[in-house]
Amino acid sequence: FELPADTLFYFDLNNGQMQSLILKPRQLTVKKGEGYVAPIQPSIDEQNITKDIQYIDEGTDSLFERDDLIFGTWKYYGMLVSPLMLAFLFLFIRNKRTNLSADEQLKLKQKQAIKTVESELKSLNNSLSNDKETLKSLQSIFIHFFKSKFNVGLSELNQKEIENRLREKAIPDAILEKFSRIWHTIEMGQYAPIKYDNLVELVAESDTLIHEIDNLL
Repeated sequence: FELPADTLFYFDLNNGQMQSLILKPRQLTVKKGEGYVAPIQPSIDEQNITKDIQYIDEGTDSLFERDDLIFGTWKYYGMLVSPLMLAFLFLFIRNKRTNLSADEQLKLKQKQAIKTVESELKSLNNSLSNDKETLKSLQSIFIHFFKSKFNVGLSELNQKEIENRLREKAIPDAILEKFSRIWHTIEMGQYAPIKYDNLVELVAESDTLIHEIDNLL
């Protein structure tokens, strides 16, 4: 058969350039050889074939097996059930609070009063300034605390009425005197200037006093 013409490209090291070499068509004659050479076949050991390649299970039709990830374990079922349990717990707590009696709702409100006071005092400490608004805010904290604790209206929360209700709860005289002094200082400070250091001390004393009363009520 004939080998077609072709062009061979090569790099000439002598002149440092690419050169081309044109190959002319040529006739190639192949003579028949003697004998027969069988094609080479790879040898297969049928007894050890399962050891050489990975066994494929054609009977599997599911996407996940029991051994995949954590399927079938307690952790797996726990992950499935936990959202339902949390939802049930949330509904149970909400329904329990909704179904509370008036006395139970009052007790819950009274327990939460101190948390509200702590939050308001923290906010007041972060924005202390030597002005009347700070004293009004401190007095408002006292009023809302006693309003929740005594379950009364704002009209019943003057100094005399608060002291009477504290006496009814057997609050010690030392704490009553401390309350009277702090309340008087708050009211007088709204009309006369008060030093900043004294204001800081007044807020700290109020914080301590409210916690003492809350523990006794």
